[in-house]
Amino acid sequence: MDKNLLISKKTGLPRLGYFDEVINKINCEDFNYKSPLGSRRGKWAKNFGFKEFQFIGLLSDDLIIGCAIADIKYVSNAFIYFYDPRNKDFEEFSFLNPFAVKTNLSRRPHEGKNTFYKGNNSIEITPFGPSKRLLSVRLKGGQKVHLTLTEESGRGPIRVCTKTGATGWTYTEKSNGLNVSGTVHWKGVTRKIEGHKYVANIDISMGYMRRETYWNWASFSGLADSGPIKEKVGLNLASGVNETSYSENCFWVGEKRIHLNGASFSFDRENPLKRWTIKTQDKSIDLEFIPEEERSEKINLFFLASNFQQMIGKFYGVARDGEREININGLWGFTEDHFSKW
Repeated sequence: MDKNLLISKKTGLPRLGYFDEVINKINCEDFNYKSPLGSRRGKWAKNFGFKEFQFIGLLSDDLIIGCAIADIKYVSNAFIYFYDPRNKDFEEFSFLNPFAVKTNLSRRPHEGKNTFYKGNNSIEITPFGPSKRLLSVRLKGGQKVHLTLTEESGRGPIRVCTKTGATGWTYTEKSNGLNVSGTVHWKGVTRKIEGHKYVANIDISMGYMRRETYWNWASFSGLADSGPIKEKVGLNLASGVNETSYSENCFWVGEKRIHLNGASFSFDRENPLKRWTIKTQDKSIDLEFIPEEERSEKINLFFLASNFQQMIGKFYGVARDGEREININGLWGFTEDHFSKW
């Protein structure tokens, strides 16, 4: 029998809040899905209302990768991009599958295989328990990614489930500052990924989200000054989702995971490659973000739409853990400005 289910089999409702324990299964089949007016929704609405995606980022001074699989039922989308900060070389690949054919995302965050296939292109994300995950990518142009991401003992991800709209909910599990090793073959060169200069982050999100959803997001990982030593740090901030009573905003330093208050994002939507200002209400985070590259995509299928802009750049400023002020001086990371109608 499954333990640590998200949805109560008695009430058909999700458990809300933060979870220190591993969530074994997002058992959306047990969810008592109703309309805002109280009528029970059928199987078709229940299936097509459920959205899910996973994102993995690799960060370093010589290679940055962003890779995602998203299943929104009417269509699935996958992308991967490569960026070399030394010579500003950028290349991206994006794919769509109608009705999410050849796409599978596991509703067990730490079991099963997450896959997307399109012709001779494949993206696979395979978890091996709560602290290890494998990213395997093969593209028809010869690009290959084989990375193992591992969570350091004692750090742990943020796991949170919040109410969304009148009757929905969103579960997210995110972890920053992961160790990463493996190989990347891009532009005819095979790079060995190993050592502390490479870090990674994971984002697993799913649920019954708003029909029209808009959010901003910021994330970094790396080594930062916290006095006489450098410590591994990570940040996840969002505005627009996961804000009903709880938030996904979190700062990792060493083995500490610190929950943060609401975040504000100030930037130019017409020119997102200009400087961003990002702060939290509790004044724990006060950052500037300098974008260097952009991955953007617009999809308009009338009943579905997406305006996606993800920036790659460096963060500067301070992060406070309640006791210390930690200097953030040029850590690589991502920001995002994203509208979806799904």
